[in-house]
Amino acid sequence: MTQSSNSTSMSYETIKVLAKQVKRPVNELIALSPQNDPFYVGTERDKSLGAWFRDLWHEFGYSTGVHIRRMHYAIVSQNPPVKFPNGNHTKTRWSVGGSLVTLLSPLVTSSM
Repeated sequence: MTQSSNSTSMSYETIKVLAKQVKRPVNELIALSPQNDPFYVGTERDKSLGAWFRDLWHEFGYSTGVHIRRMHYAIVSQNPPVKFPNGNHTKTRWSVGGSLVTLLSPLVTSSM
């Protein structure tokens, strides 16, 4: 099955617009919670985390062909510990890491 050429891909912006058009809350238009739905990517928090991840990627000297687990180990093994943009230490809050991979891959890879 192919998409028609006039269809719009789903993103944070298009979902917000659709919610307004159909007068329904966003949560009724997405399958997962807003912080976990791969189509609901593009909030300021997402962009901040994506830029943080991209900067670390470059700082570690990675390019293509690097498994995400390698990046994870590089981040959590730093001394002093790497901090998220909000100031939390990655060693105590890596649960965000999974959502980074799922949600931010499009944001990160498009700017690498």
